[in-house]
Amino acid sequence: SRLYIDKEAFFDYRTNRMEWHKKFTFPVACLVFFFIGAPLGAIIRKGGLGMPIIASVVFFIIYYIIDTFGHNMISSEQMGVVSGMWISSFVLAPVGIFLTWQATRKPTSYSSVSSSAQHVYANSRYAN
Repeated sequence: SRLYIDKEAFFDYRTNRMEWHKKFTFPVACLVFFFIGAPLGAIIRKGGLGMPIIASVVFFIIYYIIDTFGHNMISSEQMGVVSGMWISSFVLAPVGIFLTWQATRKPTSYSSVSSSAQHVYANSRYAN
């Protein structure tokens, strides 16, 4: 199901489409990272500045791995250009929406959950 008989022309077509989509996926990725990073600063209050930065770096690494996977799948013609270029944004956008929703709903929810989990863990360790 190739559009071109000439493999080089088909490769050029896919490369041009990848570059065209890249012009839109990078700004969308910036918005997705904003919707992930800003709530992390509000949600993770314990640990100072270090924990939100570590969590943000982890999300960036996840984004980079998924984005590289999408590029490789496009290059090997196993995935379409549109889905391959947008997969990283589609995977992380729900995470950003969820974190923003959590931060606006109850900013200290994860702090209380983590302190409750630490309390349960400390009690179970001494019970054994």
